[in-house]
Amino acid sequence: MLHTSEVSSLILCIGIVWVAAFVSVSPCRDYEWICSGISVVMIGSNAAFAMFVSVTFVKFFAKRHL
Repeated sequence: MLHTSEVSSLILCIGIVWVAAFVSVSPCRDYEWICSGISVVMIGSNAAFAMFVSVTFVKFFAKRHL
């Protein structure tokens, strides 16, 4: 489980850096919906990752301490 969260974290970090580079280099004035869509996808995936890690933490904490 820890390996999955570490790999997911690294993939998200790489994705965030790629999106930041894409948005700053690409002509977003012509295709604003692409830049906005990619940004929304990254925000959503970060939220999903945060929820996944939080649920995993609570499960393992409860298993050990309760």
